[in-house]
Amino acid sequence: MSTPELPNEVVKRDLHFFMLVDCSGSMGGAKIASLNHAVAEALPAIRDAVQGHPEVCVKFRAIKFSNTASWHIGSLTSADPIDNAYWNDLTASGGTETNQAISILLDALDVEMMPRRGYPPVCLLLSDGFCTNPDGYVAAIEKLNNLPWGKKAVRLAVAIGDESEYDEQELLRFVNVKDESGNPVFLKAHNSQELVHYIKWASVAASIGASVSKSKSTGGSSQHVILPSPTAAPISSQADVF
Repeated sequence: MSTPELPNEVVKRDLHFFMLVDCSGSMGGAKIASLNHAVAEALPAIRDAVQGHPEVCVKFRAIKFSNTASWHIGSLTSADPIDNAYWNDLTASGGTETNQAISILLDALDVEMMPRRGYPPVCLLLSDGFCTNPDGYVAAIEKLNNLPWGKKAVRLAVAIGDESEYDEQELLRFVNVKDESGNPVFLKAHNSQELVHYIKWASVAASIGASVSKSKSTGGSSQHVILPSPTAAPISSQADVF
């Protein structure tokens, strides 16, 4: 027999946050250093933001990818509560197997692995390059779009570096969130300041957006989360461009 809830008791629901992080060779130098710094700052920012939502329990995981993909923080069956999450710095080398990272994400978003009454998961992709297996990438995105929690997830991407260094349309395939004007929320970081700003903004905005969503089940296929337009990044010197 279940214990009845007390009148003032807050019932917590899980919000799973997944970060897919490119650590290929092209991310070397200032890019990977800035990314490590940005994620380390984003974690406490998420903690602070959700303090006003005691019903939300954010659980954080990260997937790294280069020649292969693997769990960097957490695993398929375990996730760190955001209060305990700590970022371990990445180094850069190898290719860009984004499709393998999405395949790992697909396993974690399976209905058997996700809480039945959880909030829409947040999935943030950080990358600066073209996937080295474009056909595999398209196939992985199709599977993500057909997965119940893949449809309902808050999926964002931050493109890192010059526009000539990445495939914007490829990254946009991952994104399924729009702003109030109906435009895809796609973030471009040309320098260290922008990267830090956009990772923090995306992490906080997506977590809060998902936590206030009315979508709390695996049913249905529509995306209920609409985010505000991104706040402007700090003005930087052209010398700071990656």
